[in-house]
This record gives sequence, structure tokens and C-alpha cells, in this order.
Amino acid sequence: MKPFEIPPELNLNAEQKEKLHSFLTRGESSDTPWYVHLVVILGSWFATMLLLLFLFIAKILETTESLKVIGALVSIGSIAIPMLDKRKKISESFTVSIGFLGQVLLFLGIAFSRSEILSFSASVLIVEIFLYLFSGTWIQKFVSVLLIFSSSVILLEENEMSFGIHIMLALSGFAIVLLFRYEVEILSLGKAIRPFYIPTIYGLTLAISGIPALSAVGGNYISTDWRISGTIGILVLAIYLWTCMNPILKDTPFIQGLTVGAICILLIPTLQAPGISFSVFLITVGFRQRLYLILMLGILSISCYLVDYYYSLKFTLLIKSYILLGSGALFLFAYLYLSKLYDRKELENER
Repeated sequence: MKPFEIPPELNLNAEQKEKLHSFLTRGESSDTPWYVHLVVILGSWFATMLLLLFLFIAKILETTESLKVIGALVSIGSIAIPMLDKRKKISESFTVSIGFLGQVLLFLGIAFSRSEILSFSASVLIVEIFLYLFSGTWIQKFVSVLLIFSSSVILLEENEMSFGIHIMLALSGFAIVLLFRYEVEILSLGKAIRPFYIPTIYGLTLAISGIPALSAVGGNYISTDWRISGTIGILVLAIYLWTCMNPILKDTPFIQGLTVGAICILLIPTLQAPGISFSVFLITVGFRQRLYLILMLGILSISCYLVDYYYSLKFTLLIKSYILLGSGALFLFAYLYLSKLYDRKELENER
């Protein structure tokens, strides 16, 4: 399937196709100047800070109970504003800033109640699931995904269920593969799905790039076998590469399997550093799906993980230099080989 091609079996009308194509091409261009957006954002956050200042001056936030009550009310208000504002007269930036203020107050109230880390993490998890489902802004949904993952990791670690972290990484990776593999079909299910799609994608990608950081510096942060996550990362990458290369090499499955297998074999020495395989996965996703923020995230992630992996190797500097030289040569060969395959396929399509 060509990028952004809408299958005819979906039976969409012209208006639905236009809206879906606009979403798949990552948004429509806006005639509003960038500095107008900047002024709106700064004004929204300034208004929120004034509201917070008023609450402190009026001595409304003197107790933990008041923090929790006001925080909950403000958070609910941030959900209600988009629902009531049918004409979109209130900026999304103001709604987001109000929502963040409510969460900060609510979580401070819970933290100041001297609650244990388990109860605090459980509270964050419940609140963020609620906000993810009902919030009307994609930024809040994105933040909720991150906080859901963070609180879940803490809960798993505190309950000595660190194996669940590997399961979370596996589910997140496979979810990203499926979301992109069936992107058109999912988005065509209805407009109610679209507000969740992009924030979920970005949230999942940022989560799987950040969670493997717990394995850095020898895995001292969480005591678990990170080779499990490394294996999962390579498997997720292999599946995604197969789906990407299938349209190009579907007539030569042997070459397709050989290419994917060679890439996976090259990553086997990095099993103890799962961040490397997941970063390669993010780079591939960002490049293939034209999501440049994910591409940059993958590049930054792999840079950090490679540095940590390089210094964790118990080899001499000479051997490390040979490893770097060999890796560069292999990647250069892979680039030249895959470029020729892609160019040849393009020529065949033109004929």
C-alpha cells in the first residue's frame, strides 16, 4: 500500500476521505502566524499563574484537603471547558494550562497527606486514566500516557514485579506496530478515535525510549534481567521492518528475511542495553511514517544509549575502536544495499 492510500473496501464518501487524508498527512496548514500562537500560549499560562496567585493570596490553599478539592475541581473544569465551548472561543492552551494546574494541586495535596509511594502512584494512575479518556486536548492525553506508564513502573517495582516492566515494553512496542500497520483502518472507524491516536503514538514512543534508561549504568536502578527487554526490542524491530520491507521485497522473501535477520543479529550483542534496539525501532518508525519528532527522539536516545553501552564494555580502547569501525562499515553497506533495492523497485513501478 502506498503511503496514505485509502483502501476502497472501507467505503468512505468524499468528505470522509478528505478528512481522513488530512489527518494522515499530519495536519493541515494554518494561516495564523506563529507569533500569534506564541502570544496565545504565553497569555494562557500567565492567566493560569494569576489564578494560582489569587488562590494563595486568598488563603484557599492552606490545607492538604483544599489542595485536593481545588485540584480536582480545576481538573474537572479543564475537561468540561472543551465540551461546553462548542464554538472553540477558548484557546486550547488555556485549557491545557488549567488542566496542568489542577493536576499539580491535586498531586501536591495527595503527597502532603503523607501517603506512601504506592498509594500516591495508584492515585496518579487512576487520575491520569480518567483524564486520558475524557480530556478534550491532545497534549493532556499525551501527558496522561506518560504518567500512566511512570506510575505503573513504580507500582510494579514497589510490588517486586519488575518482570511486568518487560511486558509493558512488549505491549507498547507491538501496539505501535499495529497502530501504524492498520492506521487507515483504525482512523476510519470514526472521529471519536482520532483525538486519541496521535497523543497515544507519541506517548508510547516516548515511554519506550525512556523506560530502558532504567537499565543504564549496569541496571542499578531496577534489579531485573534487561536481556528480556533487549530481546523484546529486537523482536519488535524485526516485525516492523518486515512490514515495512514487504511492499518492496514481497517477491523475494528470502532476501527480505535475510536482511531483517542480519539486522537483528547485529543487535544481539546489545541485549543488555535494550534502549539501543528500541531506539533503532523509533528511528525506523519516525523515518517510515514521516514523524520527525519521533525520528529525532530516536536519534537522541540511541546517542545516549550507545555512549552508555560503549563505556560499559569491558574491552580495551583499541578493541572498542575496531568495533566502532566495523559498525560504521556495516551500516554503510546496509545503506548502499537497501538504497539500490529501493531504487530498483521504484524503476519497476514506473514501468
